[in-house]
Amino acid sequence: FQVAFDLLGGLPAERVITESRIHHQWQPDEVFIDREPNDKWKAILGHLSNRGYRISEKRRGAAVQFIQFSDSGERIGVCDPRKGGRPAGSGKR
Repeated sequence: FQVAFDLLGGLPAERVITESRIHHQWQPDEVFIDREPNDKWKAILGHLSNRGYRISEKRRGAAVQFIQFSDSGERIGVCDPRKGGRPAGSGKR
């Protein structure tokens, strides 16, 4: 959701893919962030904590890959640097 939201908000794909992400699921009932939070994420996590969410000190994340289509129709493959790969089979590397 965070990646799609940022893309729809107009952020460039290369920036979106490197942004921090949070994760929450039913069990364990905790909010995880994938790296040490910056000031923006500290504020967000503070708001979530004030609403009763438990914030975990553990780091947990997920790698994301996607293909974005430019206005000209070019396919732009984007690979999460957390995964260590690179896009293949697209119009950009």
